[in-house]
Amino acid sequence: MALVVLVFLCALNERPEENKIQLAMVGDANIEWQVSGCEDKDFPVILTDMEGKAIELCGTLPSKIEDNYGLMMNTVFSKCIIKVDGNKIASFAEDITGVKGKMVGDVRLIVPITPDMAGKEIAISIMPYHSIRLNVEKPVFGNLDSLRGSVVHKNQIHFLIIVFMLAIMILSIGFMIYQAKKGNKKIVPINGYFIGIVFLASVWIFCNSDIPQFLSNRTQTFCIVGTLALSMIGIPYMGYFSCVIKRETSFFKVMELIGWLCPIVVIIGYVTDIYAPIDVLGLTHLYILVAGLGSFVYAAIEQKGGDFRKRLVLIESVTMILTAVFALASYVASPSERSFAVVGGVGLFVFVAEILSLLVYDETNYIKERKYLDTYEEITYKDVLTGIENRISFDNKLDELKETGSENFATLILFDLDCLREVNDNYGFDEGDAYIVDFAECLKKVYDGKGDYYRLGGDEFAVLIPGKDFDPEETVDELLKEVNYINRVKKRSLSFISGWTQRVVSKDPNFKRDFYRLADQSLCAMKIRQSFAKSEDFKEE
Repeated sequence: MALVVLVFLCALNERPEENKIQLAMVGDANIEWQVSGCEDKDFPVILTDMEGKAIELCGTLPSKIEDNYGLMMNTVFSKCIIKVDGNKIASFAEDITGVKGKMVGDVRLIVPITPDMAGKEIAISIMPYHSIRLNVEKPVFGNLDSLRGSVVHKNQIHFLIIVFMLAIMILSIGFMIYQAKKGNKKIVPINGYFIGIVFLASVWIFCNSDIPQFLSNRTQTFCIVGTLALSMIGIPYMGYFSCVIKRETSFFKVMELIGWLCPIVVIIGYVTDIYAPIDVLGLTHLYILVAGLGSFVYAAIEQKGGDFRKRLVLIESVTMILTAVFALASYVASPSERSFAVVGGVGLFVFVAEILSLLVYDETNYIKERKYLDTYEEITYKDVLTGIENRISFDNKLDELKETGSENFATLILFDLDCLREVNDNYGFDEGDAYIVDFAECLKKVYDGKGDYYRLGGDEFAVLIPGKDFDPEETVDELLKEVNYINRVKKRSLSFISGWTQRVVSKDPNFKRDFYRLADQSLCAMKIRQSFAKSEDFKEE
């Protein structure tokens, strides 16, 4: 808020100077273009079944051309040669032969036009490499910086969508890691499929934009990668809906297998040159449409309760169907018609946003449920008074230890507070509880990182330490020092008796019983010795 106020005050006090960057206008520079080689003479020129056939755009450059000016052409899967006064000044994809497997993609060609070219004849030859329907837009003339700026401006939405997609992907990865740690096996695959959808969609949007041209001139690579990404998007889509709808039907399994045929067909066409990958891209759109219709049917069947989750799954199916319809329309009408591509991209964007809302919804509910589960587990496995683990945890740990059968030693130490009854009788149960809590804190300080410690009930405690070459007497001496320190600071009379045993861990059915029995016998023996010592001291007095 302070920053906003500061900016506002600076804007009021600053006197405007003539320093704002003014880019030159771009447009057609009133060039009258003559189209030859095809029936359509008006822009956009529509080319149908023109594979290997060239059309030519001819015109006269303006009588006056300023420095740093140029011409911008949008070429789609075509060879382009630009000549001024009969001299070639630029070309694109000229060296690629007319074989079907090559893909040069959708490219914006920006060519500098120098002042000495003013008033001269310009000719642009365009030869499609494929038989698909293409649109040829009118060339744009203007300042080179403005032309490049217009390209950046037209790709702002692409850039924002890609950033949004990457943010969603990072968020989804975080969700998946969290769910994996919590052991929620049902949601982890859904997150994985969703990440796959977002990744493939991001790659397709990126390769289908002009952004790659700012990074590299490898247009064929970006074109084939984008086509492959689009052809594969139906695979995680089917897996996602199979997990969400929770139906292990043959439809989803078969459709997921069929989905792998789409990228395989694209790769075969590119490698063998038998057919053009762009010519079979319609199969991918058709596959997505069928997948969307199938998921819609199954989602509609699941609409029994009509809750938010089921309604959203149904809406996702409808969104994917509409997106596939527009994609098919763009393929039939013209792959170079950007309006169809924009609608398809927006549809895919909305679809991803819908899935994200469903994941957030599921994640929120899971966190709420997890909160109750954690509270339940804390009550079940934790001692309410001390916060350390209780008898149930102790028994479970012994069972786990027995199942490992590690053939290593394990040490069990039992403790008994021999002063608790007197404290409760003389000072009340609140003071007795304070003694129990103090002893639990002493256990934490001594055995934290060495083993597990438990309150078995009342004044009984236990420490379980897996591993051999361990001397329990040393840690008991450390515990005694901690207890004496507490007694001095808090003026208490806390004391304990301990007994322990060490055994080799085995899968013997009697291991757990014998292990605890030996430690308990050791504790009882220590109690007898202490009682005998006290009685001897009493006799001497």
